[in-house]
Amino acid sequence: DVDAIASRIIPTDDVPGAHEAGALYFIDNTLTTFAKEQAPLFDQGLSDLAKAVKAKHGATATFASLTPVDQDAQLKLIEKTPFFGAMRYATIAGFLAHPRSGGKRD
Repeated sequence: DVDAIASRIIPTDDVPGAHEAGALYFIDNTLTTFAKEQAPLFDQGLSDLAKAVKAKHGATATFASLTPVDQDAQLKLIEKTPFFGAMRYATIAGFLAHPRSGGKRD
């Protein structure tokens, strides 16, 4: 779901997006190193998102399995939360960070 969220924040179009830049790996690394104090925020935010998706789209639905339109609608509902703010920041950082810091993979 983190990769799917990041991919909606910086989508792929005629240029690579967050997915291709490896934002997922940057975020995962930061949550176990220098930003580990944010791990509970991400855990709770992802849990809340999963519950909301299941409530609206069925017990087997995941954020990543939704259509882009449904993903955007779900993100719109949480865009003012601390979780989304942290996710947006981490996605942009992973997209722009120097490869030595884990950003811009490949």
